[in-house]
Amino acid sequence: MTTTRFLAVATGLLVLAGCGDSGGGDDRGSATSAPRPATSKPAVEKDPASAIKVLESKLIYLPDQAGGNFYVAFVRVRNTSKEVAINVGGQLSVKSPTGQLVKSVNPTEINVLPGQEGLIDEEAVDLPTVVKNAKLDFRLTVEDFRAGPAVSPVSFSKTAYSKDEFGGCKISGTVSNTFSEKKDDLQLRVAGFFEGKLVTGGFTYVDTVFPKQDATFEVSISGAAACPKRVDRIGVYPNLGDDKIFNP
Repeated sequence: MTTTRFLAVATGLLVLAGCGDSGGGDDRGSATSAPRPATSKPAVEKDPASAIKVLESKLIYLPDQAGGNFYVAFVRVRNTSKEVAINVGGQLSVKSPTGQLVKSVNPTEINVLPGQEGLIDEEAVDLPTVVKNAKLDFRLTVEDFRAGPAVSPVSFSKTAYSKDEFGGCKISGTVSNTFSEKKDDLQLRVAGFFEGKLVTGGFTYVDTVFPKQDATFEVSISGAAACPKRVDRIGVYPNLGDDKIFNP
């Protein structure tokens, strides 16, 4: 089976803070003295990947991480289509303030249910040198769209943000599910917000979840730059595999 990859028309630039229509044709017709009827331009086919809307992006430099010049990059998206977006990914590029490419990475792909949000989270982007006021450029792709449920089989409650004495932090909570059977390796991506802006994030796996039984989760985040003093809202974005979406 051949899979068509669609290039999303989503690009953007983020400054690191501290840390067309076509158509028409010629009007020639058959030889006749009768006036030619007006013709309309053919409709332009919409790029299916444009259904993935970028809501926010964030690039954080982690100066206290040893062994390299590490950054973490986030892109929060929404699937505005009525189908499941399969393997949303593409390319994230870190650029200098003048637009020169420093490094590009292909992030781990995510699946996003219809009408719901997802979080692209690329950890430990190691640059050859520290780039002051670096910019994040993103170009998204979607492998496919498939009919699927609009309601997630998992939900979240009791989410909390806390800092530790070593400069790190964590986001924790409880996950509930409507699965009909045991599921392994439930991937959860989280984001912390302050005054409406994404300020931290990360991901974890719940090794095993049992049907209709709650489980706790905890995402550990390293580095003072990625651990703000306050978080006033927490978002949890499950990256569900096929077995959890189409055979819950």
